Formats: sequence, structure tokens, C-alpha cells
Amino acid sequence: MTHDPSHNPGVHGAGSDSTLTALLRSTYAAPTDASYWSGLEQRVLLRVRQNGPVAWWAVFSEWRAAGMVAAAAAIFLVGATTIREQQENALARERAAMAIEANPFDLSVEPVNIATSPRASSSPRGRSSAPERYLDLIRP
Repeated sequence: MTHDPSHNPGVHGAGSDSTLTALLRSTYAAPTDASYWSGLEQRVLLRVRQNGPVAWWAVFSEWRAAGMVAAAAAIFLVGATTIREQQENALARERAAMAIEANPFDLSVEPVNIATSPRASSSPRGRSSAPERYLDLIRP
């Protein structure tokens, strides 16, 4: 995409200021001397020869310390969460036991059956279409 400075007269490109253009070209231009590029190539090849070929997994050895810290933090968080969950479950069981002791069930009252009876098999839809069939997992 090309930039058209004509739509914004307050903004000038580097090409409109010859001093700025010269400064940018001298600062960020690639070296024109061929000896620079051959010297760069020699330095790179020398470094590769000194260190030898590097396997792709060797890069991860630098991350070993950070990985160990992250693994230790994850184990600590999982352990702390597990202990806290066990404490809350024990507290909930204790509260339930105290509630049962404080307010025992009255066994003289007959329990109320809120389940609906299945439709008669003579009905056009029958038991297989009743929604209760999804609730009773023992009987097919």
C-alpha cells in the first residue's frame, strides 16, 4: 500500500525534506563497501565452526531454570488447592452431621413421592416417549 501525503497536508514525508532524507540514508543505509560484507560472512562462518552444529532441542536448555520454577509453582498451586478442597469438604461434612443432630428427621411422616407414574401402555405414545425414561437409569 502506498502512502499519499496529499490527503493530509500537515504531514510531510521524508522525501520532502532533503536534509532529513540525507540523514536517514546515512544512518540506516546498508554499507556499500564489499569488505564489510565479506568480513561479516567470515565472522559468521567462524562462529558457526567454533560452536558446531546446534540441535534444535539445545535451545531449550537455556529455559531449564524457568521451566523448573514454573513446574514448582504449578505443583505448589495444585497441592494447596487440593488441601483447601479437602478442608472445605471435611467442614461441609461436619456441618451436615451437626445439622442432622440438631434437627433429626421425623420418621413418623410418610415420604411424599413426587415422581409421576408412567403412562399406560395403551396410550398412543407409550412409556418410551415419556420424559421420565431419561431419569430412571436402572430400568430401560
